[in-house]
Amino acid sequence: MILAPTPDNLRAVRIDAELTQAQAAALVYLGDVARWSEYERGKRPIDPARWELFLIKVGMSSAYRPAQGVPVPGGRSKAAAKLKALQS
Repeated sequence: MILAPTPDNLRAVRIDAELTQAQAAALVYLGDVARWSEYERGKRPIDPARWELFLIKVGMSSAYRPAQGVPVPGGRSKAAAKLKALQS
């Protein structure tokens, strides 16, 4: 089960994936970039399905991994470690 992220977790994963808020919003089909900003500021919780989709698309999901050779955005270093700790 994927736990809901804190605003700091959400921001850290996005930054580690080397995405802007606009790019992150587009990646999970948000029509309004302001909504992503609300998630990161803690004004609104991200829907669990949208969070899981984001993790899958940036290659940080513990349940799903991209196929060999499929590129994913970003570095996945510090944020990946934080996320793994959160999911434990």
